[in-house]
Amino acid sequence: MNLTTETFKDIHSIMNEKDVALVYSGEFDQDIIKSMLKYTEGKLESSDVDSLVKRKIFNVMVEMLQNITKHQFVEDNSKIEPIFILIEKEQNYQLVTGNPILNSSIENVSDRINKINQLDSIELKAFYKKARLASRISDVGGAGLGFIDMSRKTENKIEFSFDEIDSENHNYFTLKTIINKIY
Repeated sequence: MNLTTETFKDIHSIMNEKDVALVYSGEFDQDIIKSMLKYTEGKLESSDVDSLVKRKIFNVMVEMLQNITKHQFVEDNSKIEPIFILIEKEQNYQLVTGNPILNSSIENVSDRINKINQLDSIELKAFYKKARLASRISDVGGAGLGFIDMSRKTENKIEFSFDEIDSENHNYFTLKTIINKIY
């Protein structure tokens, strides 16, 4: 799939939906993340959403935004930037991120998410405990628990895709989590 056609059409379609609560595209840093979290917190406080659902949204959003910040790379000639979208549907909230990723990372990311998506809640809890005990901080500052934590908090499978940016080094990694409003 060519990123400049179908994927951008999909992202544009999402952005035009009336259910979009927040969209940001550009370089992510700590100040941007603070602003996004403050905006989302205010929006959620003014709604009648269950407090547990609010905490899940906030926690997963923090994890997703930190992942973009830790793993983003910006090249001077690149027109393809990271994005975060928060969508409110009737039955759920959808949190979507997209960012360029090195082709060399695709297999590792795919394997990790696919493994997590195969586990039920009990297996996921055990996997999280095992991963926490075995974790060490990576070069980018994470311990590799993010996807596990997202899956545990959302209680849903993680959706993801990779779309080719260039044939040499980069793909666009899209990640989507869903948080149900009702249990």
